[in-house]
Amino acid sequence: MASFIKTKRDSDKLVFEGHTYFKHSIASQNRIYWGCILRRKIKCRGFAVTDVDNKVTVTNQHCHPQTYDPITNTSSTHLDGEENIIRVRTKIPTQKRKQSLKENDLQTKRLKSEGNLINVKSEWEHSTFDDFEQQCSTTTIGTLMQQIQQTEMESMNAHLFVELMAQFFGQGWMLGSSGGMAAITQSLGNGEDLLLVSPSSVPKERLTEQDLFAFDLKCIQERCDDICLSTNPIFGPTHLRPSACTPLFLLLLQSTPGTSCVIHTHSKYANLVTVLYTQRNCLEITNQEMLKGVMDRRNWRSFQNTDKFILPIVENKPQEQDLLPILKEAIDKYPHSPAFLVRRHGLFVLGPSWQKTKVMLECLEYLLELIWEMGKAGIDDI
Repeated sequence: MASFIKTKRDSDKLVFEGHTYFKHSIASQNRIYWGCILRRKIKCRGFAVTDVDNKVTVTNQHCHPQTYDPITNTSSTHLDGEENIIRVRTKIPTQKRKQSLKENDLQTKRLKSEGNLINVKSEWEHSTFDDFEQQCSTTTIGTLMQQIQQTEMESMNAHLFVELMAQFFGQGWMLGSSGGMAAITQSLGNGEDLLLVSPSSVPKERLTEQDLFAFDLKCIQERCDDICLSTNPIFGPTHLRPSACTPLFLLLLQSTPGTSCVIHTHSKYANLVTVLYTQRNCLEITNQEMLKGVMDRRNWRSFQNTDKFILPIVENKPQEQDLLPILKEAIDKYPHSPAFLVRRHGLFVLGPSWQKTKVMLECLEYLLELIWEMGKAGIDDI
């Protein structure tokens, strides 16, 4: 016989077969769970369930249909077609019980990790690259991968050209309208390649797409012994003139097969280093990690940090076109170098793509700043 007692806290208390149960939770279908509490340890030793008709069923756990006697510590499970089976709970020492639980947890984690590996392996075995690409496209990592891939494959165009000029100005490499760039791109009409060249005497941070000049790429196959090539672009603004370094750009482009971009900067450290080592006609750099970003002009392969890289230095002249003979001589003398310093002037860098040329420029500018700082500190071993 079950009886319900109202407590001072306005919560019911159930007394059933000599055991007291306190209200635990309310489930669906008007069922109420009651917990039999052992006061000293504040642990639930069993549950009772009452339905809408106040019919009491004693259970061991929520939704676990079996009768449980907290006094005798026995439970009986009702099996279909069989009598109740009484299972006596054996008392396990606390230390062994904790060790057993710990071992069970470790085994569960191991099985779970193995299952995850099997699932991953199975997914990879049955997936294709298209599935992987489609899955990556919906994630942040996939978006970043696509952006990197697009950057590596993006061809030169007028908008990108202007954007790079502004970036180089921001680095302090093309201040006061100095510096310039020439890069191969495709024309919009017949599909033939064109050479985009920056204008002269225009602030690089204010450059627009309409300020650029375009040359027929066939000009690169000719000898660049005079400046006439720079005065006959296919199109360009009439109120501006191409960069005074255009003959030098053309010379560097035709000097090495596969060259598609030349960048010329007027950075502070490119100037200072040539003054610091006035008696040298080249700089020998080795054991520097940033050398891995510089490529050998003979095969366009990256140098190793243990390689000895020689950066030529040529003497400056009053006019850029006067640099053609000595720059041609340095190109022949140092066939491995993708860059050339002009004393008290600046730096020329060429590469197989605008991406690679930009990377080499950044690495070389870093190395030049490093050489200057080492020189000031009295460190001559570069």
